[in-house]
Amino acid sequence: MGKLLRRVVELLVVVLFCTPNLLEAQAPTDGLMAHFKLDGDLADEMGGPNGFFEAGLIQEDTTEHFAEGFDGTAKGALWFPGGAMWYRVGLGKFSPLKDGVDGEMTVTFWAKWDGVETSAGHTDIINKRDTWSEDGMMWTITHHEGCGYNFSIRQPESETCTELGLPEKEWAHVAVGLDPFGTAYFWLNGGDSTATHDFTPGTKDSAMIHAGTSPNDEADAYNGALDDIRFYNRLLTDQEVKALYESDISTGIEEELQSNVPARFHLGQNFPNPFNPETRISYTLYEEMDISIKVFDSNGNLVEILVDETKPTGSHTVEFNSAGLPSGVYFYVMSAGELSETNKMVLLK
Repeated sequence: MGKLLRRVVELLVVVLFCTPNLLEAQAPTDGLMAHFKLDGDLADEMGGPNGFFEAGLIQEDTTEHFAEGFDGTAKGALWFPGGAMWYRVGLGKFSPLKDGVDGEMTVTFWAKWDGVETSAGHTDIINKRDTWSEDGMMWTITHHEGCGYNFSIRQPESETCTELGLPEKEWAHVAVGLDPFGTAYFWLNGGDSTATHDFTPGTKDSAMIHAGTSPNDEADAYNGALDDIRFYNRLLTDQEVKALYESDISTGIEEELQSNVPARFHLGQNFPNPFNPETRISYTLYEEMDISIKVFDSNGNLVEILVDETKPTGSHTVEFNSAGLPSGVYFYVMSAGELSETNKMVLLK
């Protein structure tokens, strides 16, 4: 029985560490109506009509309205200067509350708030509104002075606040949801939701969805950047909002690493993997350089130095013999100057 249990544990290790994609957070797609990545344009990734620059101080070259995104993408976010420099974009007349699970919706976005730049006492971030009247709008997501500069979802006859607010001059992930029973949900950076009650949406589900400010109320213009705006026609769960946040974070890290690390070498995956007792590690150098390849156990202890010398340009292979080592997860690290790359492998005896 003991051998069987050990084998089961070893197979679980293989599944967990040799198929990392199973563990990666996946952004929810069920019920996703519109997705504006805002990477230099207002395209809807779901194939719907593109957004458009609607009013305000709009530059002839509209790419000038884009700044660095939350993930480091150049021209990867819309920047709203607020004040006298305000402008507004239209994102469409679709209605998340009516076109899916009736009475449910979730809006998610990344925001980098530059602080108060309004005489209205609040900033209108995203809204579905033609006029400030119950029959001229559905909802407005704001950062409101009356809520302690925390999030609020409002219409003239109904408003609810939360204790969650945006940090100044830092990127934060925000999600706001509604259910059919008058409950509003707010999430910040993938944390558990904060629920507030007694919100009733307005009645005009054909109103335009805007970002940046509201029609006929430019004094409430948002001051900051917005990125990756998504509209779901259902209420997301805490787990789904957390997965979306973590998925965005991991994608941003990968893109930043890919953009910042020069293509000087590539470290391949060992083969076979899992292995016992020997495996081969391949690597490619795009120029002659001093490199090292070291193997570590799961506790960070150095197991063996496989390479520590100058190697010429081209493809290379080095063998690792695990004789005398226990089963488990090991890591091999290739370093060249300040650059390094790490892969993991599983020894299964």
